[in-house]
Amino acid sequence: GEFVHGTPLLFDNGVAGPVAIVFLTPLTSLSGISAQANLQGAYTATETFFGTGGQIGIESYNGVSNLGPEGSIPTFASFDAGGALITSVVYTVTNDGSGFALGGAAGGGAVPEPATWGMLLVGMGLVGGAMRRRTVATA
Repeated sequence: GEFVHGTPLLFDNGVAGPVAIVFLTPLTSLSGISAQANLQGAYTATETFFGTGGQIGIESYNGVSNLGPEGSIPTFASFDAGGALITSVVYTVTNDGSGFALGGAAGGGAVPEPATWGMLLVGMGLVGGAMRRRTVATA
């Protein structure tokens, strides 16, 4: 799969099974992560949080992989450890016979495509040209 911004954090291509991420500096919350199966079809993504005393939380969602650029990929809900420290997180995805990708969700930090910048510049040029050509009425 490919994420909206085209920058997956991790692409576990061709390897089925869970992926564990260990944090050198423990976290108190985690948000904005998406997971997508690399095989086409429905899947369930699960995010399991661990602290120094063991498992402290779990969440999951269902999605559908279309094996191409996605317009919208589900995102895990924000997880707040409630005062505990998150030392690691384990991601599992069903239908992951060819692996899965983890990435950031689509959000406010998106960069416009080059065509969008081009349309903006052309529009500004037209407005500037119209203002310059405007005749000034004399009284």
